[in-house]
Amino acid sequence: MKNEHGSRLVQRYLSARQEGKDPYLDADDILYLLDYFEKSNDTKLYNEVLRLGLRLHPDCPELQIEESRELIFDGQYEKALEKLNAIAPLQDLEADILRIEAYCSLNQYSKAHTLTKMWVKDQLEASEEIFEQTAIMLNDLEMPDKAREFVEWGLSLFPNNITLKSELCYILEMENDIPKAIRLYEEIIDSNPYSAEPWFNLGRLYSMVDNYEKAIEALDFAATCEEPDLELLIFKGYCLFMNGSYEKAIEEYEEILRLYEGDEDVHSHVGAFMAECYTRLGDYEKAYQIYTTIINEPDIQNEAINFIHYIRCCQETGRDKEISHILLKATLIHPNNVHILSMLALNLADNGHKEEAASVLDKVFALMSQEDIGMDADADMQRKRNNLLRLGNYKQAKGETEQAIAYYNEALDLDPKTPMVHIHLALAYAANGDSKHCEEHLRQISVRDLAQYVHKTGKTAFGLGNNPEEHIPPENLAQAFLRNKDNSN
Repeated sequence: MKNEHGSRLVQRYLSARQEGKDPYLDADDILYLLDYFEKSNDTKLYNEVLRLGLRLHPDCPELQIEESRELIFDGQYEKALEKLNAIAPLQDLEADILRIEAYCSLNQYSKAHTLTKMWVKDQLEASEEIFEQTAIMLNDLEMPDKAREFVEWGLSLFPNNITLKSELCYILEMENDIPKAIRLYEEIIDSNPYSAEPWFNLGRLYSMVDNYEKAIEALDFAATCEEPDLELLIFKGYCLFMNGSYEKAIEEYEEILRLYEGDEDVHSHVGAFMAECYTRLGDYEKAYQIYTTIINEPDIQNEAINFIHYIRCCQETGRDKEISHILLKATLIHPNNVHILSMLALNLADNGHKEEAASVLDKVFALMSQEDIGMDADADMQRKRNNLLRLGNYKQAKGETEQAIAYYNEALDLDPKTPMVHIHLALAYAANGDSKHCEEHLRQISVRDLAQYVHKTGKTAFGLGNNPEEHIPPENLAQAFLRNKDNSN
């Protein structure tokens, strides 16, 4: 269908819809509109046109298959299979691809395998599309084991299939086998060097192993294949930044701002990247000017990191009077951000508001104790256990020994090898007059922890009494923690 006729058809439908009317359209026109609205990601209009088409042409097989596709999309797999079995025989390619998707979604892999095997046996060439669509679908459904099975089966039959190789790259990436994924993308590029997508993905993979020079090189090749989009331009700026090429990153960001002039979202997003480049170059004045524009833009939802960098720029440019005001604004927008609350507590303490600082710090430690362990389990576990030790020390300094013991025990449960935890527990139980538990933990103190304790405190024996003169004032402990550049915030 010619573009001009297609444009008139879309406009005709939209005009009739606006008037509350359903225009008569033949089946081919309905199928064109479905394809148009699907590519436009307009689900609402797609569904409206499909309903109209089924009313006008209820016996049209293509529209019935589209209805089956919608049933699968809505999770009605059994109903979709009933519809497909009623309207399309086996070895109808489009219908069988949908059948396989429904079988996989219902965990009926043997049926999906049998149907695929039938195509391989009877129509090998046509089965290539089944392998492609099934691999993509299984990856979308986050079924990597089954996806790998179909991909490897497909590649054994069609070893040069780029779609299957790309899906295998995705699986390798999910398995964190980045070097193998890189080698496979290089193989894809050798067979098709003028496609931007594999070059972009190769650059993305190189960035994941911190090889930013190779990433930038791949992104430059991607830009020669087709006009670079916003995602590629921003990602190249990021790689230049991570590679330490701050001046070149600024040039890249300036080009983005020129190309997307008037787009406030782009300007705020890219402006923050550019400002961070200036802070790395030590040009805090330029960074301050950019952050001022971003922070004071009423229609922009600022991320916490923008406030954090802005406050640093205020410090570096001698604008200390602005800090208190911006911290209050930041805490209103990000009331549970540990870093911003820590900065607020320190600012209050520096200005003599010790009680308010202590109150904010209590909230900081409470939030830290609620941290979840994420994908980097080892690093997250160590950070949480160290936070729990700090919480225990803080509570012990305030004389809240029971709460301190609870935090120390939580750290011990999280990691039995937590450094000096048995020393902390022995001292806390002793301060609480619990000699039984104190002795239990004394027996578990390692030579290494004992040596570390002696080195840190200068003591050769434990002061097991509850001497308040030996307590560190909690406000001093708080300030020492907040000023420590190595703390987890």
